[in-house]
Amino acid sequence: MPYKVWAVNEILTAADMNTYVGNQTILSFAGTAARATAIGTPVEGMLSYVGSGVVEVYAGTATGWAEISGGGGVTVGTAAPTSPDEGDLWLDSTEAKMYVYYDDGSSAQWVAAVGGTVPQQGKIIAVKDALFTGTQSASVTAGSNVAITDLSITHEVASASNKLIISAFVGAAQSAAGKGNLGIAVYDGTSFIALGDTASSRTSVTAGGVVAGTSAQNLVTMPSMTFVHTPGAGSKTYTLRAINLAGGTETLYINRSQSDVDEAASSRAISSLVIQEVAV
Repeated sequence: MPYKVWAVNEILTAADMNTYVGNQTILSFAGTAARATAIGTPVEGMLSYVGSGVVEVYAGTATGWAEISGGGGVTVGTAAPTSPDEGDLWLDSTEAKMYVYYDDGSSAQWVAAVGGTVPQQGKIIAVKDALFTGTQSASVTAGSNVAITDLSITHEVASASNKLIISAFVGAAQSAAGKGNLGIAVYDGTSFIALGDTASSRTSVTAGGVVAGTSAQNLVTMPSMTFVHTPGAGSKTYTLRAINLAGGTETLYINRSQSDVDEAASSRAISSLVIQEVAV
């Protein structure tokens, strides 16, 4: 857009007023529609205020009107802003992560800020659950274990310092000979976590025990487990496993009795595993 310095006593014409003054001031409008009505053919470089604190510049026919930003604006949403300026901030509302738009001289990209997460200590930032509504039976040697069907969750904490609240239960279970020689524990892909002390030949579990019975319809109602765990960095798969507490190989029954006869005295149950991540 041209620039002109007037001489003393020079006449200010209408053309000069439009070109050098009107087109080079910040014009104020109620919105973009009002601006379009008032300015039929904008000139590249024109500035206009269209309300809500937004100032736009006309960047030519190819680009049109573009919002002016000096960097540092914050956008909240599930997708990154399409036309960011260096220094802009974007809060990913899905992952609760903050990013800053940074140009290192060779390329520009969104870079995680504040360690990649928005500080929110004490908040639950992820919840995953698994539910097993069917039944299962498996032959298991003494002291060994078997994964309970469907009760497996893969999770990676957003920060290595975050903690997990792990809760699980087996609604009903039984072992052979009308007994309940069965315990439960959570396996993280490498080892069991939150176990009782190991002493001599005793088997460590998180919950459960030995219940004697005289009927193949006797059920063991398993106590629930809830504990806090710090897994550290990396993805892990947590699986609820049933442990045989008998002195020999036995069949373990999950969500059912041993006989599982079709009558009111035989019950069916559900089992569940829940993981909640807490920001620290």
